[in-house]
Amino acid sequence: ELLNMTLEITIDLIVQLLYGIALPRDKFKILVKALAGYIVPGSPTVVAEEVNLPGGMSCFDYHRHVGVEIGRNATPGTLASVICASDLPEELKDENLAFF
Repeated sequence: ELLNMTLEITIDLIVQLLYGIALPRDKFKILVKALAGYIVPGSPTVVAEEVNLPGGMSCFDYHRHVGVEIGRNATPGTLASVICASDLPEELKDENLAFF
């Protein structure tokens, strides 16, 4: 429970500050579970509640997918929008967006 609570607070802050958006509640909950499952394999939250990630993605892949997706839709003036507007190759932009 402590891990989930910490992740909820941290992810909410990161998404709002770096990307300038708020994830829909259902997508947010899935992201928290995916990150809990990635950080602590066999996490009680993931084990107790079957997490069906889109396309059969792993917890790690889902986290990266969401990072790139929300990064591409980031509010102008946020760090994610600066990354998208940079002259980095698309692959490096995706890596940077997924990292956060």
